[in-house]
Parts: sequence; structure tokens; C-alpha cells
Amino acid sequence: MPERVVVVGAGASGTLAAIHLLRANASLELVLVDRSGEFGPGRAYRTGDPGHLLNTVAGKMSALDDDPGHFVRWSGAAADEFLPRGEYGRYLAETLREEEKKAAVRHVVDTATGITSTAGGVTVEPARTGPLHADFAVLAPGVGSGDPLAGLVPGDSPRYVADPWAGPLPRTGGEPVLVLGTGLSMMDVSVAVAHDSVVHAVSRHGLLPRPHRLGTGPAPSLPDPPRRVRSVGELMRFVRRSVSAHPDR
Repeated sequence: MPERVVVVGAGASGTLAAIHLLRANASLELVLVDRSGEFGPGRAYRTGDPGHLLNTVAGKMSALDDDPGHFVRWSGAAADEFLPRGEYGRYLAETLREEEKKAAVRHVVDTATGITSTAGGVTVEPARTGPLHADFAVLAPGVGSGDPLAGLVPGDSPRYVADPWAGPLPRTGGEPVLVLGTGLSMMDVSVAVAHDSVVHAVSRHGLLPRPHRLGTGPAPSLPDPPRRVRSVGELMRFVRRSVSAHPDR
């Protein structure tokens, strides 16, 4: 009897796990359980906004550790490009489909509500379909979507979005937007709405994500410093001239 594995969650992590399991054992019987039914992109790579880019260059995003150029060849991009995240979601889905051609794979569109250990392995309990018995299970449920203002803001308020990935963001009409948090999701929301709205972002620490690659523009041309500084006032005038010449530096 071939081994049977159930993968709970078929976003990016679950899809990558399934790809590598199938590559390691073509006789494997694999069951993928995912409530969205997409089987591939997951929350991180589902976005269709072309402004939402991968935070790593294409040359470092291969799904196959023994073929580092796999994603670059699939996309036709340069190895040092930052591609849209939606492209990577399609890449994961297509790579999974290619591996599924070699084995017995079943997709279950459902939510897993429990898992128990049995004498012969494990049993995964989906909410609507029947129990799934397997030799092993891989849990890849993804990141939760907790609501920081649950109970404080009406859930049906058109002015409050608890989960920016649940669907398209509402039109702001040019009104300012407040984002709770200053991480990568804040950057994504800003890219989506900042074309006609001012975005205010707040967090406990107020720090922004660090850039992966700094700009490579020409070095700033500063005013010539005085040969001799005779007073603090003269030094401060030089500093002000330098700042005025390059206020963005």
C-alpha cells in the first residue's frame, strides 16, 4: 500500500510541502485540504495588484532547491528583478499541477476542524466532508487574521476593514486612511490606496520595513566647506546650505 499524506492548507507553505513530497515519492497518495479551493497562491501571493511586489529578487525564489533558476525560467524575468507577488502565486499553482500529473492527488475544498492520532497514523476531520485517514499529516494553516478592534468597531462598518486580504479594498474617495501597523501589509495597503489618499500608519514602535536594496543614484554634490571655521554660526550656515542642496539625503 502506498503511503498516504494529508496536507492541511494549500497556500504557499502547503503547496511547497506538497511539491517536495511528490518529487521525493511519486507513488505517494496525497490529499490537499484547503478552504479557499485555490491550491497554490495562498494569502501572500493571491493579490492581483501589480504594485505588490515580491520582497526578494526572482533569482532567489525557486520552489525547487535543486534547481535555483526554475522560477526565473518560468517567468522569463531577470534574476535581479522584483516581480509582482501574483506572478509567484501562479508559479506555485502551475508547479504543483505539474507534479500532480505524476501521482494520485486529491483536492478537498473544506476546513479542517481537528486531527487525532490513531494506531495506524492520523485522522483529519474536515467540517463538511468525511474523515481523512492517513499515515502522516502536514499542518500548513497559514497566518491567522485576528481583528485587533473586535468588539470596538461594528463588523459591518464600511469605513473599517478588519482583513485587507479578504477582498478588494473599498474606494476611499480621496479621504485619508489610517492603518494599524507599519509592517509589510501596511505597505501593500498604501500601494493600493495612496494614489488618491493620504495614508497614516501607526504602531507601537513606529518602524518601517527595511529596504532590500538601496538606491544607486549619483553621490550628492555638496557645497565646498569653509577652509577655516571661525565661529559656530559659520559652521551652522554651511550645514544649512548642505541640507538645502539635498533635502532628501
